[in-house]
Amino acid sequence: MLAGSGFPRGTELTLRECASTAWIVPQEPCLEGATVTVKTNAAGRFKTSLKVGVCAGEVTGPTERRCYVGEPKPSGIDTVELLGAATILVSYP
Repeated sequence: MLAGSGFPRGTELTLRECASTAWIVPQEPCLEGATVTVKTNAAGRFKTSLKVGVCAGEVTGPTERRCYVGEPKPSGIDTVELLGAATILVSYP
């Protein structure tokens, strides 16, 4: 379950699970399919679910990785930043 606040009201956000919070184009550290689009309410909040996978992020345990969820946005000529990135720990199998 994902919950967010502090966004402009009525804003559409596309949230993705990624292995890092910033990267250089043409890298693509975000997982295919681990994406959800939400629209904020009148108070600038949202609540939704997102089925995560195992990203290629930092290994934090024998069967655990650190991943991030946020909205990818261009932040320069050749860079992308994951806005509002929240850290999640994904364990497997």
